[in-house]
Amino acid sequence: MLLLPSQPGSPQLEIRRPPKITKEVKITPNLRPGKTRDKTRRSDLEQHRAGDVPPLPKLLADGLPQFHERCSGEVWLADASAEVREILPITGTLEPLLVDRTKAEASLVLPVPPVPSVPPVPPLPPAASATAASEAQSSAAPAPSEPEPSEPELSEPTKARRVGVVSVANAVAASGTHNVLLGLRDFFHRPALAGSKLIGIRNLAKVHEFDIDDRFNYFLNQARLQPQPAGSDLLPTIHIRWNNMLLKQVTDICDSLQLNGLVFLCGPSEVLTIARITEHLQKERPATTVATVLHSVSGWVTQPDWIQTTLGFDSACAVLSEVAGNLSLSRQALNRDIYHFVSCGSSTLTVEVAMQIRPTLCYVGEELLQREMTLEMILEEIVEVIVTRHHDYCLHAGVIMISDDFFPKLYQTRLLRREMHRLRCEKPAELCSEEVALRMLPEALAKYYALLPSDAQNALVFRTDGIDGLPTFPFMEAERVVAALVARRLALRGKEGKRTVTCFEQHPHSLRHIALSPMPTVLDCKLGYSLGHVAGALIEQQQTGYMANVRNIQKDTIDWQPCAIPLARLLKPSPDGPQLEPIAKRRQLNKQEDNAFKLFALVREKWRYAHSYRQPGPLQYWSPSGAYGYSWWTYTLRAELFGTKDLEHELIKESDESGCADLPDPSKEPQYAIESGTMRLVRRQMIMLSPLQKSRLGYRPNLPLVLQGPNRLAEEYRKGRVCPDEDLLRKCLPSLAGSGHHKEAKLEVMPDQELNVLQLLPEKPKRGMTRDDSLQGISSHSEGNLPAQDSPSSSGADAGKGSSSAKANPVSPKPQEPISPLLDKFDLRRFHQRIGLVLIGRSGPGVNNVLMGLFDYLQVWSGTVVCITMGLAGLVNGYSFELTEELLAPHRNQGGCDLLGQSQPEDIAKLGGELQSCASTCRRLKLDGLVVWGGRNVHSWTARLAEYFAEHKARTCVVGVPASVQSDLPLIEQTLGYDTVCKLYSSIVGNLAIKAASSGSIWCFVRIPGRSISHIAAEVALLTHPHVVLMSSDTGNEQLGLTDVTQMICNVIEIRSKEGNNNGVVLVPDQLLASVFEMKQLFREIYEIYTACPECFANLNTNGIIDMPVVQHLLPAPRYSRFKSMPERVRVQICRVVVEGEFCRGGNIDLGTVETEVIFKSMVEGELTRRVVMGKFRGPFQAITYSLPYQARAALPSNFDCDLGYTIGYTAGTFVTQERTGVLVDVTKLKEDVKHWEVFGTPISSLLTFHARACAPDLCQTASQQTAVHTGTELG
Repeated sequence: MLLLPSQPGSPQLEIRRPPKITKEVKITPNLRPGKTRDKTRRSDLEQHRAGDVPPLPKLLADGLPQFHERCSGEVWLADASAEVREILPITGTLEPLLVDRTKAEASLVLPVPPVPSVPPVPPLPPAASATAASEAQSSAAPAPSEPEPSEPELSEPTKARRVGVVSVANAVAASGTHNVLLGLRDFFHRPALAGSKLIGIRNLAKVHEFDIDDRFNYFLNQARLQPQPAGSDLLPTIHIRWNNMLLKQVTDICDSLQLNGLVFLCGPSEVLTIARITEHLQKERPATTVATVLHSVSGWVTQPDWIQTTLGFDSACAVLSEVAGNLSLSRQALNRDIYHFVSCGSSTLTVEVAMQIRPTLCYVGEELLQREMTLEMILEEIVEVIVTRHHDYCLHAGVIMISDDFFPKLYQTRLLRREMHRLRCEKPAELCSEEVALRMLPEALAKYYALLPSDAQNALVFRTDGIDGLPTFPFMEAERVVAALVARRLALRGKEGKRTVTCFEQHPHSLRHIALSPMPTVLDCKLGYSLGHVAGALIEQQQTGYMANVRNIQKDTIDWQPCAIPLARLLKPSPDGPQLEPIAKRRQLNKQEDNAFKLFALVREKWRYAHSYRQPGPLQYWSPSGAYGYSWWTYTLRAELFGTKDLEHELIKESDESGCADLPDPSKEPQYAIESGTMRLVRRQMIMLSPLQKSRLGYRPNLPLVLQGPNRLAEEYRKGRVCPDEDLLRKCLPSLAGSGHHKEAKLEVMPDQELNVLQLLPEKPKRGMTRDDSLQGISSHSEGNLPAQDSPSSSGADAGKGSSSAKANPVSPKPQEPISPLLDKFDLRRFHQRIGLVLIGRSGPGVNNVLMGLFDYLQVWSGTVVCITMGLAGLVNGYSFELTEELLAPHRNQGGCDLLGQSQPEDIAKLGGELQSCASTCRRLKLDGLVVWGGRNVHSWTARLAEYFAEHKARTCVVGVPASVQSDLPLIEQTLGYDTVCKLYSSIVGNLAIKAASSGSIWCFVRIPGRSISHIAAEVALLTHPHVVLMSSDTGNEQLGLTDVTQMICNVIEIRSKEGNNNGVVLVPDQLLASVFEMKQLFREIYEIYTACPECFANLNTNGIIDMPVVQHLLPAPRYSRFKSMPERVRVQICRVVVEGEFCRGGNIDLGTVETEVIFKSMVEGELTRRVVMGKFRGPFQAITYSLPYQARAALPSNFDCDLGYTIGYTAGTFVTQERTGVLVDVTKLKEDVKHWEVFGTPISSLLTFHARACAPDLCQTASQQTAVHTGTELG
């Protein structure tokens, strides 16, 4: 059975809930022969969107539209060139067409009797025309009453049509093409065209067709998906090449199926081929009308005022901007500079994503060619910017974007190919290797040639391009190559005595694959559905040789104007010479011709030395766009529709008011000394937020009922301990045990008879309300939500889980006489508290909500939140500031931790022993409590800190936040951030799965965060249905080796190949290798070599090791062969984590930076090659890799995590008030509504296990024991 992937889609963070489906989408079993998408395997979002019918333009919904040639007042569209007209004599003379409103409305009153032989098929929408009409009535002014029209003249009934549809492209069809097919089907299901049939054609070589009817309703608004010949998901994409055989195949299909019309879904590269097919059919079969619907993920095709955007471009930009924006805020470190090198695909996508996220640098191929920049110039520019940011601007992280055509568009590449071609022609016998080529090339080109990867050097010597006859320049992952070269250049500057960055870490990210098959945006859904109707109208009116299109998309959907453009008008002569065929007109990325690039060039210099990153956030299908209007659209579309004047003013104003590019001012932005230099925390400005970020500011998290009114602590014996030995627990943590902090506590609603005056105060006043103000209005509490609070941008209703509508009921204040005795009886410990918050573990979604909850709690009691900056370094050195509403406002419900800064768990080994310094900082800041954010390894240290404070009678209570995105803390129901990262990873993996299935011949090896328990991998697998999921626990328990795991993967690939399915997804947890026995031995042996020969591991930061052969030969034979078979960059990564990681201190190794997926891909390729030789496997096999280590750390939190983080922060303040220390906030019953959540304080000691470590004798009270979390592995 073929298990097709599920696509959960992006997390929906809308302020309001999406509308409920009122009509059940009908799913008919046994749709057609072969395999299809199963309803039970579709995500909730997929099922919901299938019932959301897009509206239609009024000119398409009111009747059968009539086309006419463009009016004289319309914007001029360039005629086809002489070269194009020579190739296309018939279609080259066509004029653009527009829909005439009068004729479209008149067609409504023409009585068309139905065809009796074939009953009409009801369309997918409940009433498409009624929907559009109602939308028109709601947005347009009421028309004046008119006299009733006279009886119209009867016309001949419209004939039923037989229309075929074919999807042809060299790549995967863009998002929204399903809506084109269903829009086309619904057009021919109109009563005027009763009896028409839409026929899907899967193969041009042989007749393999099916009827597209109501059985395919559930494909509406879905991503593109088509597995290979065994079965297609609606319509497969066919790769075509123009020749006489193709023309004969198309003619035969039109004859055999008796087609009146043929619709092609194609990309820009197929326009000329479709035009030639049209010319051929006009001569051989004029009864067949040809229409075209163009789609393009890259958005290359454009015609001013005619083609304003292409189908699929908006969806690709949305998903790329989300992930790239998360990466820009993902990680900071105390001891190194971290830069992300990101590739988003084409130059047009790269420019748009850059406008959305504001990267440090951005390079697009076309501009490099225009400026004739060399690779050396670019590398020097990048290095200089990194060094200047480090030393002058105190910035230690950044994002550098690079387009896919970076290397092909370099001026040096063209010169190199021509020179290699000359050498091949003149000296073919001498040019026998890469080394010889390096000696024969001129000095300037030889330097460039030496910088290229080995596979590119080999291709330039031995392979020839079939198009232009020059040496082949293969596709390269430009982001990876440039990142490695930058690291080496920085190391070289250090050796030369120049100013440099000593510790540099580069992370390349290839995002190009996730943009090919995402869920379509609302714009692409409406655009695709409308284009389907326009194509149907062209077939109905026998207008052949046109591309369906709509204009005026800046207006409401009902005001869009259908139009048609001749295919010949989309073509131009090839710029490489008349000997080559015409190509589709493309956007020219320069300041003179492209508005979007003009904007980009205007403001990018302001990003170079700034920390102005913008987070567009996940794609929203029900976004509250009314408050922000066009600001939700892509900059490319806005510049095309409205020009650049207003956008220029907007972008310049953002940059000037934010002041992000100014030199650091210590009075405004404090600077902190860290291991790698001086770091500053750039204050986030409201003006820099994206529309979704601004929208999220208005979300008000919900609280459980127990926190909405008076409460008390009660002891609870609900859970056990990881370590059952009570004596050992008391021996290791005697102070906590002696003071009773080993017991679990539960927050309960306080009975009425125990209430006192202080507990009757409102728990959450409006922002800006002082404690003295709240004393004026003492009120009792009911079981309702908190009083409404004013938000910086409250633009929608609450959409969180379990929101309640009840409100607090105020009562008259009590007389003053009884208050004084009560104030004397009860202490004032709630007033003026100072609670600190420090981020010691890795960042994760929800950190700002914890800060919100703690801040709002202390606002009631005139308390203060003290932010400990730079994580553990700040706690040791006393870096801090007091939080205000002004500082917190731009961070409410946001992702990232740029407000506080953070340290990494590995910093505990360096600074974790400075407990006395931590205590001194808390005393100096007069902290009543300290809230520690972190995961497993962090909270083992938190237990030691709480024990130290208790032993030395410090007044500061220590409370932990369970912030492991892996949700692997024992005894904790679910940790903060897990919900968000699972949804985001599921969205990305779902897109990759759809892309693999759509190609029909690609396997995706996806590395996903996952330690010994692999909770994320398991959850993502349940949501996306991959074909192979490797679990770290299974591998370790069964003592499987790499060979065993490889055999398991290859067995699945072989079985699926025999069924005709050569695609799939393999999920690989990033810590899987740590559970493989032979890899553990390899790590141990590499560390032993390092201790004996440290000089062999020089220059680790330059992505190269001087004596790698020496390291390999010192390994035993079994590990030598295994290590040597790995890619070189993976070997370097393994050596780095062994030398720099926890392994040298006796801990578990962190393999998060090792490309585990690349190891398994190479091993699977080798094993399948062996099976091919043995005759067991025939193939084909093609694989791509993708890693997900950082994409979710700074993601916008889901509504669930917003509520959970806010509850945890609020509870932490309550525990400090109750003087509980050494506890971890534990929220349970999470599957229920928020108001029914229960809140506990679980002792951190309950999560600990104890084992001897001779290397750390002084970490606890005994000389031979150290506390560590259950498995001893850090995840936070």
